Amino acid sequence: MKKYNVKEIMVAAHEIRKTGGVTMSEALKTAWGVAKIKVGANPMDDKVQEYFRRLEAADKAMKALEEIKAEIQAACLESPDFCLSGFGWNASFKEVTSNRLDSKALKADYADLYKQYSRPQTSRRFLCKPVAVPA
Repeated sequence: MKKYNVKEIMVAAHEIRKTGGVTMSEALKTAWGVAKIKVGANPMDDKVQEYFRRLEAADKAMKALEEIKAEIQAACLESPDFCLSGFGWNASFKEVTSNRLDSKALKADYADLYKQYSRPQTSRRFLCKPVAVPA
C-alpha cells in the first residue's frame, strides 16, 4: 500500500493556493494528484525522460538539417539543369513523376475487385508522448 506524506500534500496545496488563485479544494486535488504520481514512480521513468530529451535533440538536429537541405535545393533550382556538384558530392533537385494506385477511387468504383486484391497487413505502432502533470 502506498504511503502519502499528508503534511507535504497540505504544504503543496497552500503553495498552489497562494500562487495559482484557485480554491483550496482545487489546490488539494492538484497536490494530491502530484503526490500520487510521485509515490507510484515507474522504474521506466528515467529511461522515458531520456527518450524525450534525445527526441528533442533529434528534432533540433532535424530542423537544422532541413534548413541546410532547403538551401541546397534552392541552389539546385537556380542551376540550369537543377544539378550541383563539388569535390566528392553531387546534388540534384529534379521533378519525378510516378504512378500510384488511387485505392479510394478503386474501392468506390469497383468494390468487389478492391476486396479481391486487398489483403490485411498487421504492424505495431509505438507511441510515447508526454502528458500534462498537474502543478
